[in-house]
Amino acid sequence: MKLALSRGADINWNNPNVGNWTPLHVAASRNKVQSISFLIKENADKNCGDKLGQTPVMLAARFGHKESVRALLSEGADYTITDNTGNTAIELAYNFPRVLQVLKEYRGVLELSCAVQKYAACGKYGSASEVARLKLKDPSFFLSEQEPYAELWMGTHITGPSIISYPPSINGLQLSKWIPDNLFFLGQKVVILILLLVLYQ
Repeated sequence: MKLALSRGADINWNNPNVGNWTPLHVAASRNKVQSISFLIKENADKNCGDKLGQTPVMLAARFGHKESVRALLSEGADYTITDNTGNTAIELAYNFPRVLQVLKEYRGVLELSCAVQKYAACGKYGSASEVARLKLKDPSFFLSEQEPYAELWMGTHITGPSIISYPPSINGLQLSKWIPDNLFFLGQKVVILILLLVLYQ
């Protein structure tokens, strides 16, 4: 690789015979962490898309290469880019829990335990309720066949606040307590809207 570059090879060459992959795509797909570090130090494009619009970190995620994902993220690869079908690295890593964990930790993704509202007038009982079946993914939830489950609330409403369940460092914290110290996660437009609502109350 060093020899090829010394002779003028293009470090960002897209190979048309292999889905327009660059050398960094190849290294990521084969879990070659040292090659990833070398290529990036030589100014390889960390976010170059292939024929499918997938970047090196997407390929590493897609193939389940946790070490390569971590290496690329640590070098500043953008994990929010979407491919031609709208998937990010997180969607492509769906079948690899360890890779998902790395992406979530780096991205700052929160997992929430959402409140269930039980209204007999409009809810369905027990496992017949789609709300209850969704809530079963929450390990703290106990499903009762004698209770109606009507709505799954996600947010900060006082009668049904969401509780953060991941990451472990803030497990159990109400979302409403976390948001004021982390407004930048909401995006500029949302923050401006919140400020305007506060000002005009």
